[in-house]
Amino acid sequence: MTKKGAIIYGLFWAGMMILFSVFLEPISEGVSVSPDKLWLKICVWIITGMCLGFGTRYLNNRNAMKK
Repeated sequence: MTKKGAIIYGLFWAGMMILFSVFLEPISEGVSVSPDKLWLKICVWIITGMCLGFGTRYLNNRNAMKK
């Protein structure tokens, strides 16, 4: 996996988590989306997505080296 692939994978995962956990979950529970900590949640999910993307890249590259 390339660096660009890891970034795309991480941002896609972060986007899905932002969509579901920040927007769709409160709406489905009948609670309004509160903007007070919205930016913090978005930043946390983006950082987590980048960690997931580069962690996956590391594991893929490590397994490719073993083969």
